[in-house]
Amino acid sequence: MSTQHPDPMPDPTPCHGAPRGRRRQRLAWLAAWAPLLLAALPVAPAGAASFQVSPSRFEFSIEQRYTNFFTITNNSADPVRVRIYPRFVAFDENGRAVERDNDPHDLGAWLVFNPRQVALLPRQRRVIRFSVRPPPNLTPGEYRAVVFFEELPSAPPTLEKKEEEPPQGVGLTLSLLTRLGVTLYGRVGQAVHEVALAEPQVDLTSAQLKFHGRLQNKGNGHEILRLRGELFDAGNASVAASENLYALHRDQQFNWTFALDKPAPGSYTLVLTGSSEQTRLVERVMPLTVGP
Repeated sequence: MSTQHPDPMPDPTPCHGAPRGRRRQRLAWLAAWAPLLLAALPVAPAGAASFQVSPSRFEFSIEQRYTNFFTITNNSADPVRVRIYPRFVAFDENGRAVERDNDPHDLGAWLVFNPRQVALLPRQRRVIRFSVRPPPNLTPGEYRAVVFFEELPSAPPTLEKKEEEPPQGVGLTLSLLTRLGVTLYGRVGQAVHEVALAEPQVDLTSAQLKFHGRLQNKGNGHEILRLRGELFDAGNASVAASENLYALHRDQQFNWTFALDKPAPGSYTLVLTGSSEQTRLVERVMPLTVGP
């Protein structure tokens, strides 16, 4: 996700005051979570990307003006033109990305870029500086935006008609344009962590136990939640387990699901636990019976 800079530049995402062990743990969580967001954003395939942007995310306080930079690198053998603009991206109950206007938690209107459009020669790298100028008296919590880097189409070549050459047929050339997104999280005040697990249900099929329900982020910031389901038999021995990692933004609800192989007939207990980097947030115990 990130790129090493050959020239001496300051680290654009410092961990202010974080102990070294906690920092390593945080990086492990972020490395596991990042593909979830990138899979939901409209991004060109990796093989077709003509440029790259680093870093892939920022987290910072916006209780005062904040300034930092992106680094954009042209990986292709051709010149590219890229425009930079922010959008607010939310996720629906099934994890699909939706761009919204006028969201109360959008910090895009407070962003200033320099420059807003850039042209890069082959293999060239440029720095795009940005600042966040928040209004006063913001409600405590997290505000966010996705900064998109969108490749612009090149100008079509000039065609000169030559009378002496007969027509050779019709050709079609398609160019894939890259669009990359970098997420910015700005916070005001103290973080509140609260995730609710609602409506957990079990569906029994001929081969599986399917568990599903709804996760709701009731805190004031995003959560990276590891949801684990473990099945215990009547003797309290673990029979099977499954876990998934979910990224929940502020106010987001998400329909989760996972499946376990159907065990032998008997009485069982399913223990659902949801934990984040900070603490265990949800827990639910569900007794169930598997018939013949």
